Amino acid sequence: MTKPHQALSGVCLTLSLMAASVSAVASGPGKIEQQKMEGAIAAAKAAIKGAKSVGFEWRDSGKILKQAEVAMAEGNVDKALSLAAKAQFQGEAGQAQAVSQANASPRFETIIRNIHIYEQEMAMAKSAQKVAADAGFEWRDLGKVIKKAEKAAAKGQLPKAIKLAKKAHFQGEAGQAQAINQASAAPRFDAIIEKMNAFDQEIAAAEQARKGAAKVGFEWRDTGKMIKKARTAANSSHYDKAIKLAKKARFQGEAGQQQAKGQASAGPRF
Repeated sequence: MTKPHQALSGVCLTLSLMAASVSAVASGPGKIEQQKMEGAIAAAKAAIKGAKSVGFEWRDSGKILKQAEVAMAEGNVDKALSLAAKAQFQGEAGQAQAVSQANASPRFETIIRNIHIYEQEMAMAKSAQKVAADAGFEWRDLGKVIKKAEKAAAKGQLPKAIKLAKKAHFQGEAGQAQAINQASAAPRFDAIIEKMNAFDQEIAAAEQARKGAAKVGFEWRDTGKMIKKARTAANSSHYDKAIKLAKKARFQGEAGQQQAKGQASAGPRF
C-alpha cells in the first residue's frame, strides 16, 4: 500500500514536469529555430538591399520583410521563415532583372539609332520626291517605295525601312539630276518658281485680309478653311489650285473689311 507522503511526492513531481513543459512552450522557439529565423531575415535584407542599389527593388519587398520580423518576434517560426524566403526571392529577382536590363541596353541603343537614321532618310526621301515631282521628273515607283518603307518601320523592321528610304532618296535625287540635265527642263523650273512666288504673295495677302476682317468682327465663315486648303494644295505642288484658293480667301477677307466699314457708316441712318 502506497504511503501518503509517497503519493504526494509523485503528484508534486508530475506538476513540476508539467510546469517545466509549459515554461518551455511559453519561452518561444529554441536557439536553433531563432538562429534560422535571424539568418533568413538577414539574407532577405541583403537581397532587398542589392535590388534597391540597382534601382529594381520590388514594391512589396519591404512590407513582406517587416511581416517576417513581426512573425519572428511572436515566435511564429514557420511564418517568419516563409515570409523571409519570399522577401529574399523578390530581392534576388529584382537583381536578376537589373542584370537582364543591362544586357538589353545595347539592343535598345541600336533601335534608337536606327529610328533616327530612318527618320532622317525618310525626310530626305520625301523632300527629294517633292522637288523631283515639281520638276516633272519623279520616278514611277518612288511613292510606292516610300510607302513600303513606312510600312516596314511601322512593323519594327527598321533595317529594311532604312534601306527602302535610302532607295527612295536616291530616286528622288536622280529625278532632280535628270531634270537638270534635260535642256528643256529649264523653262519648267522657271514656271514652277514663278508659281511658287505667286502663291507666297497671294497667301500672305489672304492671311492679312483675314486678320483685318477678324479684327473688326467681320471675318467670313470659310475664309480660314480656304486658306488651309490653299496651303495643302501648294504642299502637293498644285500651285494653280492653291493660287486660286488664296485669291478667293483674300477676296473674302477684303469683303469682310468693307462690310465693317459699310456697317459703321450706316450707323447714323439707323
